[in-house]
Amino acid sequence: MPTQKFYELARLNDAFESDEQVEQTERAVLKTLGEGISRGEAEDLAETLPADASEALLEGATEAEVPESPDLDEFYDTVAERAGLDREATPEKAQAIGVAVTETAGEDEVANAREQLPPGYDEVFEPPGTVRREPFAAEVRERLGLDSDPEARDVSAAVLEAFGERLAKGEAEDLARFLPADLQDALVVDDPAAEQDYGPVEFLDRVGDLADVDKETANEYARAVLWTLAEVVPEDELERATAELPPEYEEFFGEAEAS
Repeated sequence: MPTQKFYELARLNDAFESDEQVEQTERAVLKTLGEGISRGEAEDLAETLPADASEALLEGATEAEVPESPDLDEFYDTVAERAGLDREATPEKAQAIGVAVTETAGEDEVANAREQLPPGYDEVFEPPGTVRREPFAAEVRERLGLDSDPEARDVSAAVLEAFGERLAKGEAEDLARFLPADLQDALVVDDPAAEQDYGPVEFLDRVGDLADVDKETANEYARAVLWTLAEVVPEDELERATAELPPEYEEFFGEAEAS
């Protein structure tokens, strides 16, 4: 993932005033985190992160097989000192970085690193309150009653690809920055069909083709996924990106229709 998109994931939580502050906090969090996990685990996690985040993580990585991880208060103290942050505000900012790491690297990869950290670190990656954003696929899974998050991810990717084909590429890119990393590529397609006659009927046909389901099921999928999209994208951003779509598309964005 490009560094800028990593920053945008972190900034969705409104914890930062600038990209510079995100960068300072990111480096402090990742370096301090690297000091608490083994070199091998740091290298595995680093492969999933942007270059500057990887560099910071590996800078702090220890060669010890069983590193001595600082407790959570010491972790926040060190991050505050390294990033030049007010100590009271540090947990929220560190947690915003933790959420960005989880959404970029994936929960399985982060879980491997968390096994080497004290239990208190759970709040860095799954903080209470407004910082945590539920995984997109998990929301879709719940709405459709699917059996697994991977199945919900595949459904989401099919709907988002069909929808992205209907948007200008720049509009799709603007919306994609609010999605988890594994679904951004689904929405941003290389050859969007924005200039074609691609109304709601054709849209559902395309969802059905991509998801290999009948039209009724495609309709259920589209409503659940686009309803979830409407919840994670600010209203003004969504309205701007979809301004050129036929008004019939509005029926896909709403709780009543997706139920």
